[in-house]
Amino acid sequence: PKTRIRLLYGRRADVKIDYDNLTLLFTKKKLETKKSVDSEKPVHMKYITVLSGNRSKEVGIAMSKLPASRHIKQAILNLDMAHITRESISSLMKLIPSDEEKNQITEAKLANPNIPLGREEDYVYTLSIIPNIRSRLNIWAFMIDFDTMEDEVADYLMDLKECCNELRNCKTLHLILSYLLDIGNFLRQESSDGFDMSFLSKVADIKDTVKKQTLIHHIACMMHDNHPEQGDLHREIGHTHRIGRISYEEVEQTLDKMDELCDKRWDDLRTISKHASSMNDDIMQRR
Repeated sequence: PKTRIRLLYGRRADVKIDYDNLTLLFTKKKLETKKSVDSEKPVHMKYITVLSGNRSKEVGIAMSKLPASRHIKQAILNLDMAHITRESISSLMKLIPSDEEKNQITEAKLANPNIPLGREEDYVYTLSIIPNIRSRLNIWAFMIDFDTMEDEVADYLMDLKECCNELRNCKTLHLILSYLLDIGNFLRQESSDGFDMSFLSKVADIKDTVKKQTLIHHIACMMHDNHPEQGDLHREIGHTHRIGRISYEEVEQTLDKMDELCDKRWDDLRTISKHASSMNDDIMQRR
């Protein structure tokens, strides 16, 4: 190993080094590094915070799924469905500040003009200055919900309409009802032109006294013997079976609710229009 060292360094050349300059360079680098470390110390900004802990947490969670504070006002005024969903509208309704919160934030801003609002306070304050925000969100939610409610009710009413058409045009059903009427008139020795539809629920309980067969069985046999061309009643009245599972009391309640919501949203629209008209009058007076 010593022989190798002599071979390597035994032929080294004479070099000139400015040791003073070298010292200056490396000393300066060390000082700059220390300075840069010192300059990276965090600076704690002061913000205005007036919301309670729970309220601030609620706002913060909702904000994570909503447009930023600088965009939210325009998104609401423009009904921007690309950035605000139906779920977002519900969240925004909960974030609308109370009069107390709005006053607290406004007073804090006036008392500390050079200190910015906290993140949650700034969001709530931005919502508070949107004109008629509650009315706007109510109308927006109604526009979205109405289509769903209308489609659901329309489907039920269309089934009811088709059911009426089926019952009106179903020849098999008309034959069965005719047999029931004629047999009933014969057994009762009457000549009625019709019977109460509630009687249909009792037909399965009527049996003959000999073979104990139901009246339905006897009518089915007569239909088979005398009208073999008739089809399957169950298939011919498909819509009728379907509406049997629908509560039309609930459909009526839905229609009443839609009517009530329409009236309320018209009131909201009048409020917005009145406010817009007042703003235009003020602008004209200033000119």
